[in-house]
Formats: sequence, C-alpha cells, structure tokens
Amino acid sequence: SSSASKQAVSQAEFLPVVHRVFAPWTAVRLLVEHQAGGPDTQAKVDWMQQAVCHWMLENSALAPDELAEVLEQYIDELFSSVFDDGSCYEVARLLCDLLERLRRGETAFVEAALTRLARGVSLQACVSAPSSQQDDDDADDGDGGGDDSGDEQDYGGVHA
Repeated sequence: SSSASKQAVSQAEFLPVVHRVFAPWTAVRLLVEHQAGGPDTQAKVDWMQQAVCHWMLENSALAPDELAEVLEQYIDELFSSVFDDGSCYEVARLLCDLLERLRRGETAFVEAALTRLARGVSLQACVSAPSSQQDDDDADDGDGGGDDSGDEQDYGGVHA
C-alpha cells in the first residue's frame, strides 16, 4: 500500500474538471461551432469528455503523451479533424497534472488552476507558479476573438 497517501478520485469529482478544461479549448469550440461532427457534434464532445474521464481514472499511471494520442484519435475518429497546434498535448498535460493533484488532496490548487483557465490564462500558465510571470499579454490565439466574420480565418490548427 505505497499509495496510502493518495486518494481515489471518483468520476463525479473528475468529470467537472474535464468539462472545465475542455470549455475554453479553442479548437474544440470551433469543432462545435462548425458542427464538424454533424448535427450531434456537441453530443460527441460530451461523450469524448466522459470517455477521457473514465479512461484516465482507470489508468492510474497515465503519461500526458499517451493521453494526447487518445485525444488525437478521438478527434480524428469523431470529427475527421486534426489539431496540429499542440493543444492535445497541452490539454493532456493539464488533465494529468490536475488528476494527480486531486489524488493528493490538493483540491484548492485544482480549483484555482481551473478558475485561471476560465479567465483565459494559457494552459501552461495555469499550473505554473503565479508569482513567476504576469499573464497580462497572454491573449492566447484569438486576436480580437469575438467577431463573427471569421469564415476566412485559420481555425486555430483545426483542419476539417
């Protein structure tokens, strides 16, 4: 019982974390916006989040690169898309880190990281020490983001 200090994390605890990591993921938002998986694109994204959550809880020694491969596979199979912006690995790394911290009982850290993520702080910066850098000019990849004239844009690494 070397894992005595670690806690079991339930699907009920971890699924909301997965949802909150996926929510600001630009490439996934664009899949939904452009219905890349057909009319049930949102349902496919929801299923993918549940599958990722389940898979991570079942595989305790999961490495971020393995999870990134799983994400890439889902995105290819469900949406016939490829994210070549490195975001699958960044999301995988963040999810693995947050799950590990939940297992160590660091719920306050996880909540703080998710709050920063929701405020638009980059994935890498969410889990690094806030004192080391200011996140002022961290306008991720959406220069002027909210305009609807975006038909000619490059979709943040998504090629349908």
